[in-house]
Amino acid sequence: MTSLPVLTVEVAWPNQPGDTTLTWTDITAYVDLPGGIAVTAGRADELGVVPPSRLNMRLDNTDGRFTPGNASSPYYPHVVARKRIRLTATKPGGGTSYRFTGFVRDWPVRWPTGGQEYAVVEVSAFDRLEMLGCEDVRSPLSEELLRDDPVCYYPLTEPTGSTSAGDISPNRQPALSTLAFGSGAELSFGAGTGPATDSSPATMFRRIASESDYQTFAAQWLAGSLATPIVGTSGYTVHVAVRVEPTVGETGAPTPFQRHVIWSLMGAGTMNALGYSAATPCTAMAELDPVNPLYPYTSRGASSPVTLTATRSVVFTLDPSLIGRTYVDGVLVRQDIAAYVSPYPLRSVWLGQEPYRTDGLTGTLSHFAVFEGVASTDRIQAWADATADGFAGERSGERIGRVLDWVGVPTGERNLEAGDLIVGHTDTAGSTVAAVLGMLGDAEPGRVFCDGQGRVSFHARRRGLNRDAALALTADDVAGDIEWDGDPDRIVNDVTASRPLGATVRAVDQASKDAYGTYATSVTVPAETDDLLGYHVDWLARRSSTPEQRIRTVTLDLLTLPDATVASILDLQIGDILTISGMPSQSPQSTVAMTIEGWTETISPAEWTIVLNTSPADMTRYVELDDATYGVIGSYVLADY
Repeated sequence: MTSLPVLTVEVAWPNQPGDTTLTWTDITAYVDLPGGIAVTAGRADELGVVPPSRLNMRLDNTDGRFTPGNASSPYYPHVVARKRIRLTATKPGGGTSYRFTGFVRDWPVRWPTGGQEYAVVEVSAFDRLEMLGCEDVRSPLSEELLRDDPVCYYPLTEPTGSTSAGDISPNRQPALSTLAFGSGAELSFGAGTGPATDSSPATMFRRIASESDYQTFAAQWLAGSLATPIVGTSGYTVHVAVRVEPTVGETGAPTPFQRHVIWSLMGAGTMNALGYSAATPCTAMAELDPVNPLYPYTSRGASSPVTLTATRSVVFTLDPSLIGRTYVDGVLVRQDIAAYVSPYPLRSVWLGQEPYRTDGLTGTLSHFAVFEGVASTDRIQAWADATADGFAGERSGERIGRVLDWVGVPTGERNLEAGDLIVGHTDTAGSTVAAVLGMLGDAEPGRVFCDGQGRVSFHARRRGLNRDAALALTADDVAGDIEWDGDPDRIVNDVTASRPLGATVRAVDQASKDAYGTYATSVTVPAETDDLLGYHVDWLARRSSTPEQRIRTVTLDLLTLPDATVASILDLQIGDILTISGMPSQSPQSTVAMTIEGWTETISPAEWTIVLNTSPADMTRYVELDDATYGVIGSYVLADY
């Protein structure tokens, strides 16, 4: 190929970063090609997290069309940061190669010649991973609740010393304030423990109850009025993570003081509430009906015993036909037709008490959220799983998909493999989305990156097994030097690994330590079980225990290669295998196989080069169960975990 391909640069001017249907405008005519186009993608080698891809180019801005705020620009008012941009190349023989898809960082204007006539914009763009690096992620339960668009969501995770509880739903509801009846009761922010999958504290309530003397009863609770009420046209759903502590004297026949009020929602004059009774002989979840002044409670026990002495996910739904359902850890424990229902809209929220102030709560509450409509059983189960174990048992690819669900990455902009690592609970609170994705990809170990179409992609550990080369070159096809090295700094022969809420284990390759010295590292692996962690750390200690000769980079000059070869190069993707045959006689191997980890691409009127970053590829054929070709045991090699 002796000339550059047809390059196209497009910007989706009218679209927001989260749009899924894009309208592209061709701006290729304004690309200052002598200034060069540079694309970097992937990582330097097989170790570590993949950084965001980058695109840099210069645009001719003589007429001011790329000047932000210029009302005479044909793109006004859309010349702003984070506009979608893509670079494509037409392959020899036809077909499109997506070289980069991402978001413009800014549109900085400058005058390179010093005069006022010739202006340029130096465009720097990045892929979605960088945007995800700017977005924090909360605990799994918080993310699952926010995903369902609550009317209000009070996590109740305020620190010690707080006096009110804030809402983090999109509605920005007013805070809940502390109220009290009697003296001596407690309401302590930051003093309780919530779900084990959430490192944040919970709010603790402690009432003073007497079975014989109403005068000694005391309680504190949280109360407030919603600015955006619960309309209830399609019913409503309430979630709370709750633990109830039995109080002194709660034995024998039920009395009002043996009921703990978890929450109350009120409209005009009556209430809907959920409570709990720990009285023997049956521990039960009780749906407390709206009340009348003469008889405060109609208690409905659960159809099977329920205990709340550990933090559990409790959900109540009320549908338009007035059927109320109570779920504990995703399991339906009671279903009844409500005799009375508070008139909608519901505006008042009380936590740990109801308006008659004859009960209260001893226990902890967190993650109180209310939703319009009746939640599906799938979503109720998801909240329960997030509370209980943070979705332990998912494969790494599933967990990555779940995290992308939390932040609204469309399914059409993903390309995820299932993964091989069985993932346990991972406390995501306080991390960025990109950090969580990178951790999961590194723990696999695989890779999380954005491909040329801008899709968030995940490659599992087994991707490199039993794969044919995507491109076969000869040493004569390579431009510039080829260098082999062993790099002993890559050796790992002493690995200490831990898993969240689990064990810490160590694996040592003593033969490697004897031969090369100690190369130790520590990792956190979100494995589901201690056994899986042990298998994984053994494999990590063996994987890099011996220095391996490698070629780090391969430079290809596309202007000197045949059209068919150029077309194949433009089809290469991160994770593909490249072979180079005809290596010099001094080379450790006559034919070398490499995995493509990333590249740097440079385009100008006189240059089109791609420098591939590579790692050694394993061309051994391994047994794959249930595979028509590789499932024949005895014909192929058994894989090492």
